[in-house]
Amino acid sequence: MRKLFEIWSPKIWLILLLAAVVVMVGCTASELDGRFSHQGRLLDDTGRPVPDGSYSMRYSLYDSSASASPVYTETKTIAVEDGLFTTSVGASGYISPSIFSQPTYMEITIEGETLTP
Repeated sequence: MRKLFEIWSPKIWLILLLAAVVVMVGCTASELDGRFSHQGRLLDDTGRPVPDGSYSMRYSLYDSSASASPVYTETKTIAVEDGLFTTSVGASGYISPSIFSQPTYMEITIEGETLTP
């Protein structure tokens, strides 16, 4: 290992260090973009996938389980195929990362029906 340090010049070490810093800054910036992804599968009452199509979904984030007012709400139309969907929550508005510094509760409403576990 010592020979490796002796072979590489200080310029190479500087380039490696700068590359590591760029990667770390890029990772940090992507974590703070105010969005998160949500994937799921919609099933009907019999446990079968809902029909393919577009569904209206509303995401509401609460800072307390007893809160009546969400700290963030977003409504969007999402394509569903074989019951599966994927979306990005926070794409239409900024979600502050500070919301997640405490317990956060998410309510999802699909086509006017609020989902329950």
